Amino acid sequence: MSFLEEELHALAEENYRIFTCRLMPGTDHVLGVRLPHLRRIAARLAKKDWQKYLTEPKGTFEEIMVWGMLLGQISVPFSLRLQLIAEFIPAIHNWSICDSCCAGLKSFRSHREEGQNFLASYAISEQEYEARFALVMYLDHYVRPEELQLLLDAVKNLRTEKYYAQMAAAWLVAECCEISADETACFLENLPRNSFIRKKSISKICDSTRIAPAIKKQFRSLR
Repeated sequence: MSFLEEELHALAEENYRIFTCRLMPGTDHVLGVRLPHLRRIAARLAKKDWQKYLTEPKGTFEEIMVWGMLLGQISVPFSLRLQLIAEFIPAIHNWSICDSCCAGLKSFRSHREEGQNFLASYAISEQEYEARFALVMYLDHYVRPEELQLLLDAVKNLRTEKYYAQMAAAWLVAECCEISADETACFLENLPRNSFIRKKSISKICDSTRIAPAIKKQFRSLR
């Protein structure tokens, strides 16, 4: 039992627990604590007690969420941050934990090459959430013109057909379209027409409010 459990139970809301479970079928041990509360707890722990918290057992969804959020807030050398992230990744068992952690890891933006080297092995993992972690990290912190090829290669080299990894890949392709519609179209043309990533990427591009109608028309022709 972690030293946060009593606090988390006090913040839990049954209706929110039910809502959360509907978003993440199969996720167990959900208390129903809203994300702003978890972020505040992580921010507080980052100032003190974070080392103690990392050694504590974490039996609930919310405790694991706080763990992931902490990793972007603590003040440590980047090499140690990578070590702590590597210890955390096996605990990722749904998209929410993955994406909430990734969003806070902004230090990758100032350690781009070292971060890329770290993410490379996860990007080609056959494990659903290892691969999703890498792809969402690219999505959050690496969408730049000079890294377009890195992003498309990550999608091309994806080794798992698991749903949440492939959805992250489709989102990443849609972001690539904003960098270069022509290169992204060429990339998708080289995927099988019945490819899940091809179909979902085109769908997300066409649903985007940031992409011009003429470009959407171009991508609809690839369906």
